[in-house]
Amino acid sequence: MRSLRLSFIFATLLLLVHAGFGAEVVGTVIALEGRAALESAAGVRRTIALKSQVSVGDVIVTGDAARLQILCKDQTVISLGENSRIVIDEYIYSETSEQDEVSSSLRVVRGAMRVITGRITALNPDRFRVRTRMATIGVRGCDVGFRLDNGTEHVYALHLPDGHSIWVEPFVKDGPLPYYEMFESGMMVLLQQDALPVQRMMTPEELQQFMDGLKPSTGDSETSDAHTTSTADQASTEQEEETLTITSSASQSEQSESLTENMQRIITEPEPRPPPPEPTPLPTEGPQDAPSAPPPPPPGQESPPALVGGHPELDDWEWGVWESGHVEYYPNRYLGAEFIEHGNFMALVSGSQVYDLAGFGSAGAVLQDENGFKRMIQGSCSINVRIGGSETPLWGGTFSLSNYSPDNPDYDSLNFSVDRSTGGGTFGNDGNMILNALQDYSLRVNGRIFDEETLITKQFEGRLVRPAGASTPTGATGSFNFQHGNGATAKGAFGATFQAFDTQFSSDGCENRSIQTL
Repeated sequence: MRSLRLSFIFATLLLLVHAGFGAEVVGTVIALEGRAALESAAGVRRTIALKSQVSVGDVIVTGDAARLQILCKDQTVISLGENSRIVIDEYIYSETSEQDEVSSSLRVVRGAMRVITGRITALNPDRFRVRTRMATIGVRGCDVGFRLDNGTEHVYALHLPDGHSIWVEPFVKDGPLPYYEMFESGMMVLLQQDALPVQRMMTPEELQQFMDGLKPSTGDSETSDAHTTSTADQASTEQEEETLTITSSASQSEQSESLTENMQRIITEPEPRPPPPEPTPLPTEGPQDAPSAPPPPPPGQESPPALVGGHPELDDWEWGVWESGHVEYYPNRYLGAEFIEHGNFMALVSGSQVYDLAGFGSAGAVLQDENGFKRMIQGSCSINVRIGGSETPLWGGTFSLSNYSPDNPDYDSLNFSVDRSTGGGTFGNDGNMILNALQDYSLRVNGRIFDEETLITKQFEGRLVRPAGASTPTGATGSFNFQHGNGATAKGAFGATFQAFDTQFSSDGCENRSIQTL
């Protein structure tokens, strides 16, 4: 019996060893400062040294004041700051891989991580995912950062080439919230426990703080050939975060030799990607019956729009803005979506069911000053709507657009909001969104700032959209045109996808509210 037990233990250990060596190699540690360790999928723990290999299933942990950089086989670069912990859940790539044969999935448990994507996203932009406790993030050929601490999670769009985007899909108990799209360098999404996510532009201070957490020290740190041993990262609050003992046995002089050169390389932009396909011009401006085929570009608009919004498979709306100031918006023809027209809109208004609808999306605009100076800006918008129960239908929202980047301190921007509670936004009987009053309006173009006092034109229109044949609105899209007496203008479009709060009234007049995922 004893020999059988020993044989079983030996066989189990042998399987674990083979499992550890058989895991798919992801990449190599090319820069290291401080102490780091990993635990393989087979449970084997070891200290990370320069040129250590990293494999699928590895849990990677960095200690105090540590910095780590991994170069993956597809040329993706993963950089970690101090006290960070990530898990490599999946990595499929080879030099001969086809489009459908590549995939990568990382999990960030805590700390700071930066990813500059490589050939996997060049082959298939939809095959690179990062998971956190609060969201799944789709990384599509870009430079993206993550910082997790104190119950909050930050996702940073550090560099986005034209036509690329980052998708953030938060987790909630009752179903997913609408995704958040970052399509411009400098945008970020803030995720917090028990609060709605916030999408906005990064401040220069936030960017600097994040980058400082990943940069190495001066490179002149003291080195020694002596082997040092220490234990870091002993605290653990979950089974997933089982403590790893971090023991530095690599030569510090060898690590420092290439540290500065390699770690500073993460500051550069990712390698150029193939340009995205040109978007198809949108149909004629404003709400109309859907054509059987896309119409030609509007007169004088031979090129596609300079800015576009709306995901072809996720949003029931789309919009485009041309540099000339021409603007178009429409239901998503690819999904067969449609505007909610007069009859269906009035049925919603007079129905017994009350809908509180809220969601997020994108907006774009072309700005021009009195001297003809033009700038294209993009950003985000949020729209909230209350309709039903024979009440006056109301809407509100916030709009934040800019071309801010760390290299562009003289940025241009447009910000304004509409307060639903004070009747700032209402609807016409035909379902068109009406703007009655603005709040916190500010336009910045070519270094000058304009407020609402100089506005001579406030044009705003928009419509609710729905899937073909459905009754509940799933989003809103429209356009705006602001003109100032001194010649400054802002012409743009927007779209938002709703997360519905379905409010029903029982026979005794009491409210029963539940979240409804659209």
